[in-house]
Amino acid sequence: YRNARHHDKLTRGGALSIFREISVAGGLSGPWHDAFEWVTSEARPLLSQLAAVGAPVPGIGVEVGDGWLVEILWQDAKVAVVTDEDSDRDVWLSENGFHCVALERASAAELSARLKI
Repeated sequence: YRNARHHDKLTRGGALSIFREISVAGGLSGPWHDAFEWVTSEARPLLSQLAAVGAPVPGIGVEVGDGWLVEILWQDAKVAVVTDEDSDRDVWLSENGFHCVALERASAAELSARLKI
């Protein structure tokens, strides 16, 4: 192989770290591509990681309760990622069985576990 000289540098972990750093919307099709188009740029690295491990495609910009906005939502798994503080919304989410996490504290590992991936 012509690229064999690079094989020792391209480990699975190395490839995943590069993958996590870039927006992969151009390489995705269907619902994942749509999700990347609509989500905030700050949330794209998290979605990249979740797409890579086979997470279900979330809803983006979903209204809940009295019209409160949730940036990323897995309705069936009752998992929500929010980008702002809204105590009324967060109380509603909790009372309705959702696990709610702020984007800046969200990790792909925790969300994967909650999504049972």
